[in-house]
Amino acid sequence: MRFNMRYEDTDKLEVFLGKLETDCSIAGETIRREGAKIIKTKVIGELNRLRSKTNKLDYTHMADDVRISTRKDQYGDSVTRIQGGRKTGTKWHLVNDGTYKTNATHFMDRAINESEAELQSVIDSELSRVGD
Repeated sequence: MRFNMRYEDTDKLEVFLGKLETDCSIAGETIRREGAKIIKTKVIGELNRLRSKTNKLDYTHMADDVRISTRKDQYGDSVTRIQGGRKTGTKWHLVNDGTYKTNATHFMDRAINESEAELQSVIDSELSRVGD
């Protein structure tokens, strides 16, 4: 069985494919940026549920120290992380996963699960613009 295909106007096809690639990369950046904002908001909400009253002036709660960082990994792909800042970053895994003396809160898992519908709507809206 053989299949041959011939396309006459290759310039238009190359321009369309180039535009499609550019639009996809722009949409990916927008999805990552907007998704990080959504998840950060949900993480702050989950951490505020865990907040307790304190009168210390120098006290920084984990909800007040949430950061978004974007870096390139070893393969050149951009990776966005929602994590604790300098003052509370080392405590996140202890609070989320628990220890043998404390119970786990799983605030990160709940925040991600709650944001799935919003993330899907952001993805759908951005990808619907690609190729127009």
